Amino acid sequence: MVCLFPSVSPDFYNRDMFLVPYYIGLKHNFSVSVVYHGRKGQRRDNYLGVEMVPLFFRGKYAAFSFMGEWYFFWYMLKNARKIDCLVRFHFSYQTAIIGWIYKWRNPKGCFYIKGDGYGIWLALYREQAWFKHDGGRNQNSLWVRMKNRMIRKALYATSELADKVSVELPEIYEHLVKERIFRESPGKLKWMLNGIDERNLLAYGIRERSIGEKENMIISVGRHGSWQKNTTMFLEALSLLDLKDWKVLFIGTIEKEECQFQHEIDGFFIKNPTLAEKVKFIGPIYDQKQLYEYYNRAKVFVHTAVYESFGIVLGEAFRFRNYLISTPVGIAPTLVGHGYGKLCDLNDAGMLAALLQEVIDGKVDLERQFEQVGVPYKKYSWDNEIDKLGGFER
Repeated sequence: MVCLFPSVSPDFYNRDMFLVPYYIGLKHNFSVSVVYHGRKGQRRDNYLGVEMVPLFFRGKYAAFSFMGEWYFFWYMLKNARKIDCLVRFHFSYQTAIIGWIYKWRNPKGCFYIKGDGYGIWLALYREQAWFKHDGGRNQNSLWVRMKNRMIRKALYATSELADKVSVELPEIYEHLVKERIFRESPGKLKWMLNGIDERNLLAYGIRERSIGEKENMIISVGRHGSWQKNTTMFLEALSLLDLKDWKVLFIGTIEKEECQFQHEIDGFFIKNPTLAEKVKFIGPIYDQKQLYEYYNRAKVFVHTAVYESFGIVLGEAFRFRNYLISTPVGIAPTLVGHGYGKLCDLNDAGMLAALLQEVIDGKVDLERQFEQVGVPYKKYSWDNEIDKLGGFER
């Protein structure tokens, strides 16, 4: 099995891009390689039995751009016949070409696409065609309709090439399962969530705290200050709260490209000096065990994003029995639907403050509610989710 992915980040080995091929390999006895854009002179590596294969090429194109992935086309031309199963993440024009080359060179090979929650689906199934600061382009404009038609054709062509397709969100699955290509091949499309790596979690040896053992702590994890994550909404809500003996931790990078968000943070503390000891920005945590420890300590997880493909941090917070308060994005509605948490309207800082104050004031008995609803917090593991894909024999 080979997975093609353009870029390897510091947290790559804890993300679905690595864990999906890794778990498929475990369950179906594949040897697994991840092929990615590497640096000049970088050598092959091995992690948990997965061979990491860097490809170097000359060029300054962005890793996820069409021109930035041309080296994958060349790689497939040379190696397709050696690959029993090809894994590719996300629908794109590059995925279509890679799949076409693979099937042309190796018709008996198995081609699996793991789709995300937005990207190419956005123009077809969401109200706005583009997520921009101005709210997006008009879905009915001629340009958007023409682009949608091209995307739909690429979607169909790529889906016909694929032997398996999975998507992360139920609303995307419900749309796609009605499309002709999936009606004609009903076993091809699967709804598979991003799971938790329970095997790795067990290896960490973390003693999981009960709700009663957790601290009066609220956490938020993400790229703070980016337009997508909408941290400003959370700061506005905090200015309306009486935190009492609770503390709030922001875990993640502070945006510097879209805006200099540190200026907004500084302004927040100038206006709210009494919160300086209770609200902390602690920076990114790349050590997965350390990050899990924060989920383990916290009682509440807040997510204020404007949109999400899935929201891996939501799944991690759910696994560690955090009470979820989130905007209705990504997988949040599914997780909150189990009865432990609340959805908050987009950009409604007042509503977020009210929901948090209820918890802080003890009006929501977290321990009792968790026990009453029987939250299946261990349900979404990679062991369980990968089984949804079935076999990989052709």
